[in-house]
Amino acid sequence: MVRITHPAGVWDPASDSNTPDLPKEALDTVERLLGEALNFNVGDLELEGAGWKRDDDDDTYAIALPAGTFLPPPLDAVPAWVLSQHTVLPHRDTVSLHATSAAAFDDLAAAVRDRWSLVGSLPGVDLPPRPPVDVHGMVEAFFAAAGPQERFRLQPVLLPRLVAAALAETTVWVLLHGFNVIQDAEAAVFLSEKEALSSLAEEVRKRWGYASESEHAAAYGVSDEPPEDDRAAVDLYFAVQRAEDSEERYSIVDRQVPGPLASIPTSSQ
Repeated sequence: MVRITHPAGVWDPASDSNTPDLPKEALDTVERLLGEALNFNVGDLELEGAGWKRDDDDDTYAIALPAGTFLPPPLDAVPAWVLSQHTVLPHRDTVSLHATSAAAFDDLAAAVRDRWSLVGSLPGVDLPPRPPVDVHGMVEAFFAAAGPQERFRLQPVLLPRLVAAALAETTVWVLLHGFNVIQDAEAAVFLSEKEALSSLAEEVRKRWGYASESEHAAAYGVSDEPPEDDRAAVDLYFAVQRAEDSEERYSIVDRQVPGPLASIPTSSQ
């Protein structure tokens, strides 16, 4: 199997249901790349040299499309935006889910406006008494003055497509995993907490050597192979990471699907 990745997620060329939505230039690109990958006279080294990356765990190849190539999101997914914020007073990380980047920015701007005076009173933070009228200028000035004490990240995600009748009231789970939950963590959205945990456990198992070879492995009873249970694998791995004083973190939070997405059909007609 071959996957072709692009900024909106992963498009599976094996799925015929996705093909009709591709513009001709994207189809031409995909067919050319697939032709290269499926040429059985080409070995792994040649494919790697051409930019293909192999995942030995599921025996797949992936390649990034050229910059500027547009592919629509898969028909079984809906684009959305995850906004992550870190605040000092109180010290907390928050995650919100939005239908559009504009809606996410409005939420961020409202939070900045509410916290303007409080953050402006902190030592070393130089903010004028009142926030600027221009919203974009206000957000830029706030984070420039607050420095690393206040952080945010806005990133696109794909929501699993849901039954339209239940969409507005459906809860999804957002997984953030990386070396700084706000700045570096990648976001993904799942229909259940179990699916989110399973995805995280899969990543943990790929990185298990960082736990099994740690000087703290014996103290935590870490063996060479990760536990089969997803929760046990995740808990044990991150217990060792905390002992190592590693910055690798994760967060799984439940959020309501944004209301505007309720108007999106569950399949193409």
